[in-house]
Amino acid sequence: MKIIDTIINSNIFIALAAVLLTLSTQVQLGLEVHSHKYLYLIFFATLLEYNFHKLVVIWKNDEEYKNKKYDWVKANLKFFYTLIFISLGAFLFFVFTSKVEVVIAFLIFGSVTFFYSQPFLNLFNIRSIPYMKVFIIAIIWSLTTSILPLIYSHNHINENVILILIERIFFLLAITIPFDIRDIEQDNLAGIRTFGTKFGKEKAYKLAYISIIIFLGISIYHYHSQFYILISMLISGLSTMFFLHNKSIRETQYYYYGVLDGTMLLQGLLVLGAYYLMI
Repeated sequence: MKIIDTIINSNIFIALAAVLLTLSTQVQLGLEVHSHKYLYLIFFATLLEYNFHKLVVIWKNDEEYKNKKYDWVKANLKFFYTLIFISLGAFLFFVFTSKVEVVIAFLIFGSVTFFYSQPFLNLFNIRSIPYMKVFIIAIIWSLTTSILPLIYSHNHINENVILILIERIFFLLAITIPFDIRDIEQDNLAGIRTFGTKFGKEKAYKLAYISIIIFLGISIYHYHSQFYILISMLISGLSTMFFLHNKSIRETQYYYYGVLDGTMLLQGLLVLGAYYLMI
């Protein structure tokens, strides 16, 4: 249990999910699955970004730090700081050793992610834009995990790439909307308008269901001639629908940072499995 807590609360889990989604893009683009440097760049950047927000909260020592979600950090401060240090060092190493065009694209996507969570000059916070929070997360994650393999391989944008991007946006929207629902009270106090604060819990979940149904529809059209990838996407979409709908699963300790984030990891593993069945 302690190992699971560490993997999830340290954000190693979501960093692995980002890498697996990117590896699945290699398969979807028809590329050979390979461990390129941009995968390490994505892993350590995700680890750094998600932990940096916690670091800011620690430094500010504000009311948010009293929230239960920071209990693990409080109990593991030395490990947490070590993880930040290693993440930063590794991120900088891969920034300076990866392909220039990949790094430029990544930094553009990454800067939007940074200003999403950290107010610009204490004046403007991207997440405060009404109803855009889930879209920003879904679009940036989709661009990062879909476009970097494309740029690295010098492929061109075509129908296949566009479909990969759209289906991933809708998949990520489906698993991001529940975070809006979780944060309804906090966002109401902060005056941030989201789908959760606008529609309430049940209607917001219906939007998540619609998103995953659109993902499934696009996947059926996209992969109708690629049986193994189609099966992977169907299993991914239907299992995600189950996790979204099952109220008992929603109440579990690891629902947000384990189950929902795990749907990305599962999709990546399923597509990779399809790849090895096809070769």
